[in-house]
Amino acid sequence: MEWIKDWISRFNTPLFICSGNHDVIGKDETDASIESYSSDAYDEEEFIEYEKSFDTAWLKSFGKTSVLTDGGYKEFNGLTFGSIGYGDFNFSRFKHCDVILTHVPPANTRVSKEIGGENFGCERILRALKNKSISPKYLLSGHIQKPILTLDKLKSTWLSNPGSSSSGETPSFRIIEL
Repeated sequence: MEWIKDWISRFNTPLFICSGNHDVIGKDETDASIESYSSDAYDEEEFIEYEKSFDTAWLKSFGKTSVLTDGGYKEFNGLTFGSIGYGDFNFSRFKHCDVILTHVPPANTRVSKEIGGENFGCERILRALKNKSISPKYLLSGHIQKPILTLDKLKSTWLSNPGSSSSGETPSFRIIEL
């Protein structure tokens, strides 16, 4: 983790980070799997107990005020950015955000489905967007390596998931203009 802290310390601009299934410490990937996270296998009460086993606190240890991590939101240039952490279903605090970063995209969208059609998105995020618990201009995500599309739209929200880069030299990314 030290190399990540070093890399982050070199950023001179605001940086937004959210945890994902590979950032959970103290659990192996099968225990903190996206299948458990995104499905309705747990009701809300059960998931709160399950979520307590997630340890993503290391992401908050960078000590820079320009780094926004899980659960945080901040205004920059008149826009509010929020970061929803892995397994965080308390969407109400992000209702006012113009841009939301979350690891897992909303379920059953073209950014949550692999090219073969398998869905790896989160039903709860989909419901929050549909019932307008959150309604950002942009919802930025990852997790899906090769999504059907890297940009989709649900109601008035643009959904972005750049996928992964096979070269490994430069990560996949999307530039958005706000």
